[in-house]
Formats: sequence, C-alpha cells, structure tokens
Amino acid sequence: MRTNGFFDLYQKTTGIDLWNSHYERMEENYRRLKEINKKLRREIRQRMGGDLNELNINELQALEAKMDSSLLAIRERNHGVTRSN
Repeated sequence: MRTNGFFDLYQKTTGIDLWNSHYERMEENYRRLKEINKKLRREIRQRMGGDLNELNINELQALEAKMDSSLLAIRERNHGVTRSN
C-alpha cells in the first residue's frame, strides 16, 4: 500500500480530514499575503502621485517624509558613485 493510500484509508476509517488544518493555514497565509500586496500596491500608487485624495493631512505629511528620505538616499548613492569614478 502506498503512503497516500494509507492516509486515504485512515481518513475514511476515522472520519478525520488530515489536510483540513493545513489547507486552512494556507488559506489564512494567502489572505494575509494578499492584504500585504494590496497595501504595497496602494503605497506605490501614492508615491507615484495617485490615490492621494483619500489621505488626511498626517498621512500626507508621513508620505512626504518618506519621499524626502528616499530622495536623500538616492542622492547619497549617486554622490558615492560619481565620487568613486
């Protein structure tokens, strides 16, 4: 008897679904990753100038600070590259 057959027989005999909890964990992980993806896409759109109407003043200021920080990092990196050449 193959391993899969053994598990199938066990499930039929006991009436227990061995894979249900694993499937539920995978579904929950999928939902969590989907939500993270949604938030990241929204953040990218906002950094590109979209979806700004729904932000309040504090969120706009936080976005501006992130943009300033990113710009500073890019300038420092470019300065290091041009200095080493």
